[in-house]
Amino acid sequence: MTYSPTLALTLLKAAGHKYTHRKLISRDPKTGRARYRYYYAEHHGGGITGAKFEAGSAFKLTYKGRRGHFHIKSVDGDMVTISHDARPGSEIPPIHKDDLRAILEKQHGAAETKSREKAQRRRKSSAKKKTTPKREKAPKAQERPSIERMSAAERKALENDLAKALRDNDPETAHELIKKDQIDYAQSGDTATDEIFKELISTGEVETFDDGTKSVTSQGRLSADQLKALESAAREGLIDGRESGELKVYALSSSTDKDRSLSMLVRADGRTQLKVEDFRPPNDRDQRAIPEGEDLKPPVAKSKLDEHLQAIRDLIKADPALANDPKVIALLGSQTQPKREGRSDEMFLTIDGKERKAEFRYQLIEAGDAIPSHDPVSFSKREDYPE
Repeated sequence: MTYSPTLALTLLKAAGHKYTHRKLISRDPKTGRARYRYYYAEHHGGGITGAKFEAGSAFKLTYKGRRGHFHIKSVDGDMVTISHDARPGSEIPPIHKDDLRAILEKQHGAAETKSREKAQRRRKSSAKKKTTPKREKAPKAQERPSIERMSAAERKALENDLAKALRDNDPETAHELIKKDQIDYAQSGDTATDEIFKELISTGEVETFDDGTKSVTSQGRLSADQLKALESAAREGLIDGRESGELKVYALSSSTDKDRSLSMLVRADGRTQLKVEDFRPPNDRDQRAIPEGEDLKPPVAKSKLDEHLQAIRDLIKADPALANDPKVIALLGSQTQPKREGRSDEMFLTIDGKERKAEFRYQLIEAGDAIPSHDPVSFSKREDYPE
């Protein structure tokens, strides 16, 4: 497939807009540039599922493993011949109008129904404004509740304790301190909501990374009162709330800490998953830096360092079990093959509008061995993808 600037611009426009299909209006005889009329998902008319099938129209569609824009090349009675933007030369068998409309209804019907309902609400709201007498201005919204965080002295003490726990290779203490820090961050100003965050973080699992990133992940089940508290906090603007399919997504955004985020997924039955991510860089000073007030000592000569490392290697030869000591690994690296399979977990996938739970396990592989499920150019399914 050769590169086409016109096709590239068309695909970029498709990615940035919410139009569902387009119709060819005219073509410049000199440049050959085409002009289209675009039809969007948010509308007040019949929509894509009620559109006429005419030559030149194009639809945003996933058909037989190919995702993208399909053009109508010709219409012969009830049979429609279509082609794919990315593979204009490939032959696609004609499809019956009813079958094509059924596919469009399945993929775009929900969006059109939602758009019509939105248009009806707007019309009702507009009519109500015309007939309702003018009311007095509503009182100003209450100010956002104040949030009390730990003092500068308390935070400095926590960071010093955390640095010591990391130096001493004490993960239990380090994880409790990280949770304490994230609980201090996870405050919206609503007491009931903050108690939910605190409870989930306290029972969560902490994960740390070499670049200083930390995360706390927790799962649980909320009561009816707790679900109401979250909805109330979202209505008051104390937390962000939106719907994603059958899930409700809540988030805590902090203007004082751009490097942290809290997100929460809640199902209708109360099952929830909370994750706090901390992308703050490590302290400006290295955690292992020399304490203030101590004189700097001259660096150790490289030959002296090599002597000590060789002495450690000799000890490992005499006692191979020493190779698993964390301090030895920090100096010489692991002497064994890296573990290729990690922990297992589960995630939720939305396929054809239905949510499914899938279990997975992290695995270490060579970069060139990864096989994607679909071709990145044609969007067609790869035959060598391991199901």
